[in-house]
Amino acid sequence: MVIVDCAGPGRKAGKRRAAGKADSTVTVRVTSQAPGTNDFSVGVDLLDGGGRLVENVSKSVTLDEGETETLTLRMTMPRQAAKVYRCANPLATTV
Repeated sequence: MVIVDCAGPGRKAGKRRAAGKADSTVTVRVTSQAPGTNDFSVGVDLLDGGGRLVENVSKSVTLDEGETETLTLRMTMPRQAAKVYRCANPLATTV
């Protein structure tokens, strides 16, 4: 599993530039290497600058062997997106 894009604060305001809105989604690309068709639980930890957990985002997906899918995981608390410094611990497990 690969993290394509992480949630986080929007860009800062500057000269002749408005501040951007915080991003409350994480985009991941998952490829199944398990034989047959399987249901997966996909999760990513969103951490603040001190390494503390802001939120864990997750989603379920069904994939065939060798199939790749790009998923958007949404925060349940989007107002917390500005606290996110990095994404960590991507995990896809069969359920």
